[in-house]
Amino acid sequence: EADLRLDVPGEHFDAKEIIHRITTRDPDDIMPPRTSPKPLTSEETAILQRWIAAGAKYEQHWAFLPVRRPVTPGGIDGFIRAELKEHGLTASPRADARTLIRRVFLDLTGLPPTPSDLSDFSDLSDEKYALLVDRLLASPHFGERWGRHWLDMARYADSNGFLGDGLRPNAYKYRDWVIRAFNEDLPFDQFTIQQLAGDFLNAPEGTGFHRNAALNTEAGVDKEEARYQNLVDRVNTTGRVWMGLTVGCAQCHTHKYDPITIRDYYSFYAFFDNTEDRDDVKTKTPTLAEVSKDRRQTYVHMAGDYTRRGPDVMPATLSALPAQTGPTRLDLAKWLVSPQNPLTARVAVNHIWSKFFGTGLVRTPDDFGTSGESPSHPELLDWLASEFMQNGWSRKRLIKLTVM
Repeated sequence: EADLRLDVPGEHFDAKEIIHRITTRDPDDIMPPRTSPKPLTSEETAILQRWIAAGAKYEQHWAFLPVRRPVTPGGIDGFIRAELKEHGLTASPRADARTLIRRVFLDLTGLPPTPSDLSDFSDLSDEKYALLVDRLLASPHFGERWGRHWLDMARYADSNGFLGDGLRPNAYKYRDWVIRAFNEDLPFDQFTIQQLAGDFLNAPEGTGFHRNAALNTEAGVDKEEARYQNLVDRVNTTGRVWMGLTVGCAQCHTHKYDPITIRDYYSFYAFFDNTEDRDDVKTKTPTLAEVSKDRRQTYVHMAGDYTRRGPDVMPATLSALPAQTGPTRLDLAKWLVSPQNPLTARVAVNHIWSKFFGTGLVRTPDDFGTSGESPSHPELLDWLASEFMQNGWSRKRLIKLTVM
């Protein structure tokens, strides 16, 4: 009603009035109102007062800032040691050889070591440990173990879901493609592009990624509504898996916490609006393809209602991030893995870190937005993201760096 918002810089910023509103005892003026379920605590009030006293500078959220490569104090261990020292902590005791061997087998292949493995590596030097890591990275079981992590994010399933839950006899072909991609160390940027736009590159197998969504095949289903829900799933999954953002919150209204408008949402949706599900004629591999005839004009679905038409939109990425050029899914995929995009590499290395240590450097891997948690080690996160990109997006190199 007052045309005043504090989550973005504005022209009508009255510091004196804001301090009055958050500190007054007048029940008509106090903000938030006394009836609010989330009144300000005294600590929060003090934070706002300090911020205003310091000039009330608005700063972009950390995850939207460019990845900056810090000077390393000696690799991963150096970052950890520096943080331990700052908090007056000491490292846990070094694990014995048997424990370390078991850990690395389970983490890299999902399988325990054999008795002979434990015997062969009982006197584990750094050199022998490095050889063991290389051996496990070269194992076919590595792709099975790490492919499974990715398939969880890709919502892989061998049936359609919903009440009918019909079988998908060829779904395994995407699963096998993922396993091969890990074992062959397909660079993560190419891994991304082939899943979102492989049909543009005559490499459609990976586009099975977006054939994993639940599919309603029940009699009487509204086909247009089912199509809309399927595309919404593709947008939300792409935003979560590669950018760690809850873009789905903007499906019905502009995001309340992150700089994602409803127009942003349907501009992103437009990249997928002219896709169709196909099965390769020879191999019956489930793929995604672009429609060439009778293309749709995308528009904002007001309040997320597939029947309510709002303004027309063209394919575009999120306005809060560096812009990309080009209207195709291939352009979108290349933008996601471009150096200008600050999110993709951070999200990817955080996911890998979490599989070794039980929690990510960002404890909310699906939410790098303002409602998520800040990184526990921001410099380490950016150093890993930078290292990942500079080393050709190689997951095996990043994983070896981590377990060494």
